[in-house]
Amino acid sequence: MKKLVVILLIGLLGIGGAIYGKREYNDYQKEAQFQDAIDRTVDADEIEASKEAVDLSWDECKEFTELLDSDEYNGFYRVTFDNPKDIDWNEVLADGAGIPREKITKEDKKFYLDDDRSYNSLDHELIAISGASIKDYVYKHTGTSIDLKDDLLWVYNKDKDVYYNELGYLQYIPCTCVSGVKLNDTYVLEIAADDYDFFDNPNKKMVLIKTENGYLVKSNVNVWEVGNDKKLTFDVDIPQLAADVRLVTYQSGAAHLDMDDPSRLVIIGDNQLIDSFTISTCYGDEEIGSDYYTNQMQYYFIKDNELEMRYCLSYDYDNTADEDNEAEENSLIATVKPTDYTKNIPDDEVMSLIEDIEENKFIDLVGKYTASEMIQVISKKY
Repeated sequence: MKKLVVILLIGLLGIGGAIYGKREYNDYQKEAQFQDAIDRTVDADEIEASKEAVDLSWDECKEFTELLDSDEYNGFYRVTFDNPKDIDWNEVLADGAGIPREKITKEDKKFYLDDDRSYNSLDHELIAISGASIKDYVYKHTGTSIDLKDDLLWVYNKDKDVYYNELGYLQYIPCTCVSGVKLNDTYVLEIAADDYDFFDNPNKKMVLIKTENGYLVKSNVNVWEVGNDKKLTFDVDIPQLAADVRLVTYQSGAAHLDMDDPSRLVIIGDNQLIDSFTISTCYGDEEIGSDYYTNQMQYYFIKDNELEMRYCLSYDYDNTADEDNEAEENSLIATVKPTDYTKNIPDDEVMSLIEDIEENKFIDLVGKYTASEMIQVISKKY
């Protein structure tokens, strides 16, 4: 009998050890796969060009739309980054990112209100998230282990390791996964904002790796060349603005623009919008107590893909003219000032420049101009 009991115990221990060993092995495999996803460098263009890559189905795009519309992932859609270390976590966590919240006590509210960052007032719902939960969220979704105490604009309670923040205006932006490809466990998605101006929220290209923990976010960059005029889109040499600069043109009536909209020209530097132009009637902001509507912009003269001159333009609508003469009342004064683009202009010099323009020390071109006419006038003057 004793011998039988011993045999049974040995058998149970063996089974238990096998189960425990398998669980340990599975955990090891999960962590190894997750670490591989963290360490892996992904080139989105190479994946899209790969013959092994497969286009996502409509159902898969729908699933990713639902994923990116969730509290957990929408923050990653709202930011752009080539490397997870460059993520703006204030934006990603602005709505709480779906992270479990701590219960708010009277002591928590007092601590928050006593901190200078709260401006000693509580105007919206106050939430609290533990430092451990935020750290776990950051690691699970990006594979980075970073200390956000100095960068996160939340009130931090060191004794409780808790972050406090008010939920003001919702930062959530609805979006749709319009297309994508997958290569094994790696996905490259193209995402478009719903009901937002393209030039405020251009399409995004997001890279994700599927893991046992969910999706690891590798990068998310703007995609500006959607519906643009390919013939009038090219690299330009303006190192004073950014290391990587590209001029992109969108024709009236094409994608993102209605037939009544003027054509749009944008200058992109390091994947971000630097400047945007529409050459048409200029609608500025009315200055209280002033007789003028004003608007200032930059004008770039580019030849052979290199910047030759940059101008500062100021448009003034003269409302002091005879009210009965509509043409005279809406006359346009375009003031042109060539600027030194080889250096950054200090703020005091910019203010001085504006004052000079207001005093009409430079050439005044009175009239209304088309884009080509304006370029001809400027070229003749300089």
